[in-house]
Amino acid sequence: MNVRKIYFIDDEDEARYAASYTKLRKKFEDAQYCVEFFSIINKESEEIFLKELASNKICGIILDFDLKQSNIYADANALWKKIKSHNSLFPMCIYTSHKQDVSQLKGCEKIFSKGNESEIEEMLKYMKEQIELGLAIIKQRTDVNNILKSDQTFSVEVLENERRIEDQFSIVASRELPDEVSKELNELIKKAYEIIDNYSEG
Repeated sequence: MNVRKIYFIDDEDEARYAASYTKLRKKFEDAQYCVEFFSIINKESEEIFLKELASNKICGIILDFDLKQSNIYADANALWKKIKSHNSLFPMCIYTSHKQDVSQLKGCEKIFSKGNESEIEEMLKYMKEQIELGLAIIKQRTDVNNILKSDQTFSVEVLENERRIEDQFSIVASRELPDEVSKELNELIKKAYEIIDNYSEG
C-alpha cells in the first residue's frame, strides 16, 4: 500500500486541467503526497476504481460532489456510502463548487470549497490527520500481534489482526461474514423492521 497516493475523483476528464485541481495537486505534492486524477465516466471506470480501492494502493480520496456526468451517480452520496459501508475509516473528503448543496453528508464528512486556497490548506491538514490515524491503528495492531504471535492459542486472532492490518486502507470484499450470510441477515433485519412498523401502526 502506498501511504502517499491519494485519488482525486471527478466525473469530467477535462477537470484534470482546471486551475483548482492544479493548485490542490501542487499543495499536496509539497507535503509529499501524490494526488492522481481519476475520472468516473461510466460503469467500467467505476469498476476499475473500486478494484483499485480494494488493492491497498491508495490512502485517501478527494471526491467531487457533482457526479452527473458519470452516467451512474447524480452526486457523491451513493459512491460515498458504497466506500464507507466497506471501510468507515477510509480517509475521504468532499470537494465542491457548491458547498450548500451537500446536505446529506454534513456532519459525517468534511466538505471543502473548490478554488479556495485556504480551504485546500485545511483539506491537506484534514487528510493528513485521517491518514496518520490509519497508520497509528496499523502500528497498534502490529504491536499487539507481535505479542499474540508468541502464544499459539491465539492463532485465529492473529490471523484476523493481520487481515485488519492489511485492509486498513482498503475496501475489500472479504468481510468477517460471507456475502451470502450478510445478505440473509440484511433481509432478516429488513423484515424485522417491517414487522415493528406494522405492529406500531396497529
